[in-house]
Amino acid sequence: MPVGLREKPCVGQFGFTFSGDSEMIPEKFMKYAALGAMGVAPGTFALYFVLLFLFYPTPTSGMPGNGGGFDTIGWLAVAAAMLVPVSLIAAWHVDFGRQLKAGRNSCPGV
Repeated sequence: MPVGLREKPCVGQFGFTFSGDSEMIPEKFMKYAALGAMGVAPGTFALYFVLLFLFYPTPTSGMPGNGGGFDTIGWLAVAAAMLVPVSLIAAWHVDFGRQLKAGRNSCPGV
């Protein structure tokens, strides 16, 4: 057998067996899993806005002698940097919830 090529093992890396016919989530839990996945998106954005409120600069933040803190530019940079992973997490969960709602119950490519 050439170097770098090997047969696909029957057992996964962590000892679980995977096949295209096996179901990842039992049928009776699919509706709840889809609802939970759809609920993560607004929850993620709610957490994002709470963190933005907590990090909001005060009138004395960033001034010399106050021990640090965010100024407005730092706060805007953190807000923009946090928005990317928050949006990706929300989008992935919405997509996963739609897949579950449509009845697709396996991970493709596994």
